[in-house]
Amino acid sequence: MVPPHGAFPGHPVATQGFPPPGPPLAQPPVPAGPRPKGWWRRNRWGLIALLPVLALALAPSVNDALDQYNRYAHEAVLPSAGGWISYSDARMRLVSFGPATDLKTYGGEPFQPPDKTKAWKATVEFEAADKEAIIGCDLALEDAEGRLFSTNPAELSGARTPSPSCTPEDDEAPSPWQVEMYFVTPDSAQPAAVRISSGLHHPRYARLVTS
Repeated sequence: MVPPHGAFPGHPVATQGFPPPGPPLAQPPVPAGPRPKGWWRRNRWGLIALLPVLALALAPSVNDALDQYNRYAHEAVLPSAGGWISYSDARMRLVSFGPATDLKTYGGEPFQPPDKTKAWKATVEFEAADKEAIIGCDLALEDAEGRLFSTNPAELSGARTPSPSCTPEDDEAPSPWQVEMYFVTPDSAQPAAVRISSGLHHPRYARLVTS
């Protein structure tokens, strides 16, 4: 028997078209071991060491920005005739302000503020039909440079002072009522005003001029 044209003994006969594709080539194995670290991982300790340096470099600009915000991003409500300010559904006025000479320790001994500081006392009178109108107020002392100092700071932790508040300690106290508040500043600071603010009335605040 004569083999078909193009065929040889021991070989299959070619069919029409191309032969089926062979199996895919095997991929080279991934070498074992840890993957190379990225740039952030290799340099993380150096970046961490830079954080304090960056904080020190940015601190002056951040403080300046806060000072500018305190000075210009708020709207002061100033006293009218008689020294009264209408704010937060209440009226308030500064009765007295001056150096705090009556500070006592919890044992009743005279209290002396830390060196190079000065303590101040403000007495503010409030008048309101509902004491809740002024509850939760924020109190601060503003100096001539626009810096703000909070009431009852750590420098007065050893002194017996009332809790900073705009409401009387006695809930049954009639209106008007008076509250006392204490502040500490550097001895070179010149007080300018007592600020009273309420989050519900931001950015407006009552500015009680001290002189």
